[in-house]
Amino acid sequence: MDLLNPLNPVFTLAGIVAPESVSLVRVDLANGGQRIFLDVPANVAGPAELRVVNDNGGSDKLLGAIQYVEPLVLKELSPAQGSLNGGTTVTIKGLGFRPGAARVIVFFGDLPADEEDIKVLDPETIEVITPPGRIGKADVRVSLDSGQSEVLVDAFDYVQPAQSRIAADQVYDMTLDPTGTYLVVGQRGSVVIYNIDASAFTNGETALNEDDLLKLIDLNGDGIDDRILARVQLPGGYLATGVATFFERGTDRVLVCATKPGADDQAAFFVIGFDAMNMGNSTILSKLPLFSNLARGIEVNNSSAVIAMGNMGLGIVDIHLPAKPYLTGHFALPNGHQALDVTGIATRPGEADLYAVAAGEFDFANNRMVNEKDSATGAMYLVRHSARNGFEIVGSVGVSASRVKVIGTTAYLSSGANGLVIVDIGDPKNPVILSRVNDVGYVFDVDVNGNTAYLGLGAGGVLAVDVTDPHKPVVSEGMETIGGNKVWTVLAHNYSAITGGDSVQVIPDVVLKVFRHDPLSGILDYDAEGDLKVWLRFNKAIDLWPANLDRFKAFGPDGKALAAAVEIINNDAILTILPGHGLTVRDNLYVEARAGVKSIKPITENVHIDLYTLRKTQRFALTYRGDRPDILKVEAVVPRRIPAGRSAEITISGLGIPTDPSRVKVFVSDVELAIKSIESNDEVERAAIVTATVPPVSREGQYDVTLSVEKAGIWETLILTGGIMVDAAIEFTSLSPGW
Repeated sequence: MDLLNPLNPVFTLAGIVAPESVSLVRVDLANGGQRIFLDVPANVAGPAELRVVNDNGGSDKLLGAIQYVEPLVLKELSPAQGSLNGGTTVTIKGLGFRPGAARVIVFFGDLPADEEDIKVLDPETIEVITPPGRIGKADVRVSLDSGQSEVLVDAFDYVQPAQSRIAADQVYDMTLDPTGTYLVVGQRGSVVIYNIDASAFTNGETALNEDDLLKLIDLNGDGIDDRILARVQLPGGYLATGVATFFERGTDRVLVCATKPGADDQAAFFVIGFDAMNMGNSTILSKLPLFSNLARGIEVNNSSAVIAMGNMGLGIVDIHLPAKPYLTGHFALPNGHQALDVTGIATRPGEADLYAVAAGEFDFANNRMVNEKDSATGAMYLVRHSARNGFEIVGSVGVSASRVKVIGTTAYLSSGANGLVIVDIGDPKNPVILSRVNDVGYVFDVDVNGNTAYLGLGAGGVLAVDVTDPHKPVVSEGMETIGGNKVWTVLAHNYSAITGGDSVQVIPDVVLKVFRHDPLSGILDYDAEGDLKVWLRFNKAIDLWPANLDRFKAFGPDGKALAAAVEIINNDAILTILPGHGLTVRDNLYVEARAGVKSIKPITENVHIDLYTLRKTQRFALTYRGDRPDILKVEAVVPRRIPAGRSAEITISGLGIPTDPSRVKVFVSDVELAIKSIESNDEVERAAIVTATVPPVSREGQYDVTLSVEKAGIWETLILTGGIMVDAAIEFTSLSPGW
């Protein structure tokens, strides 16, 4: 303070003596006064009067000379995530905020919020609208013009914004049609078909803005979102708890697992037929009682639907005639465990069918597991279905789960409060837990695409997890949910995550990934132009960053690099193995997309923004054949029903089957058949009919028919799932009524 005519002055602040500083000396001023430094005593918040009294009794005072303020403290903020585009209203709780008395600056990372978007509601509350940011976690810093500043580290998570949102009613399950345009959703009391192709509404004469996709679209004025194409109500209070599509043999069907809460034996299987030309004509074709307390997970291939049937365990339904399905067999799990989900596991020719079954206790009212931390309530089972021995448990892991996804020899389990559990099932008799992701919140659902697992976290939205190394999963970025939508189900699409809860949302992918590699068969042949090409398909455009060309390599069986030309077109990286490679038939090789591949946005000629980066190196194994690929397919098995306990002759028609019996093996489940003849009118092995004898099979049931064929030195596998039924002998056990 500056003081004129000081004479041994005594200073007080709000009546408390403020001693003169011993570390700072007085400074003489030109006007004859002095600059004096005081040590300010502690006091309560508010303005304080400064009074000075000289030895001679002279005095002076300055009202409100000092403003005591609360120390700045940051406690928490909510919500803790929002769109990378900004615009999320966030409430920050703490102490020391001064409404109107001092300028407050709020930073998200190094980006300040606009001054007009900051409101100090009271000394403990700030409301702020987030500025645009970068995907990922950001520090939140509050600074006052008094010089005080505090930080909440990694407090706000910028996530990928949703592309579209459509109303729904407690979604239980979802599946896409093969085109990726139509989403079939099982929800409370009905099955609904949505058009999720954004371009159908953002192009053309009535093109909408992209923001309109987040709202009700009702161009025809009927009060129903135009993206809802059909709704089929289930009768009798059923919930549509599992859905799958069936697009084979010229039929378009939706297959539905249905549960009636509170009824112990009323679960059912519905078949819905829909008209692709007019979705509104969709209708229920048939209902199959399952006599179980619930039906949830479902997987459909060819003529077989595999179902998780609660207290009845694993069930197999013959859908060769979709309008007349019937249950061919079921297998109850031990310990009274309830099957919640099921998926098939690829096996080698001559091995029995194998399934992964997730079991636990489930609350359909709240769409979540219960008691999952109690290992006695459920497990993941590996169940074999054999023509020799019927159903049998091969192995298990004591983890309750509501969903199981299998990629290769790795199973991914959504286990509620236990998080994501990753299991090695390479040896089905001894499955081993590789890792867990259990610090991200409650995991309602999981799906996997490429090297990325997508977790449905309820109110926490969607989280992407890099599972390139299943032993060491890496939590990546999150995705936005709008309007408090809870994510109970998640579907991993090639370019997006689709979520279901109180609404259906489509969210563009938050990571850069390879979602597909060609050839899918894993066999490297020459294409129509005589080239050896491998395609790696990314979910984002990667052609704008020239350095990406150096991040793709091919390696031979000795681990040395093969000479290859690399071309990038939009989101595809194409590697052409050059002549002189030295590969021979059955050589193993692999192609590599190295970490650091980027998807960028150019700003100027020399400036760009990195949008997405491939975090881990991806490898894709191939086997060299160097021939021309052929179409391989099993078309039909006749007869498709044979009696149990007796041998039978069947014919198998298909494409790409050699006529030399030494190059063909045929199996029904784990039983090898004797080939009698292979006939074809086509010398280039296009179409053929195999006649084979099935030895007596004692276990009735529906089984896969598998052909293993040798083509140019490589054995390939053809499967007709559920291709044959082994029927028990008809036996009358009772007749009612008897008169």
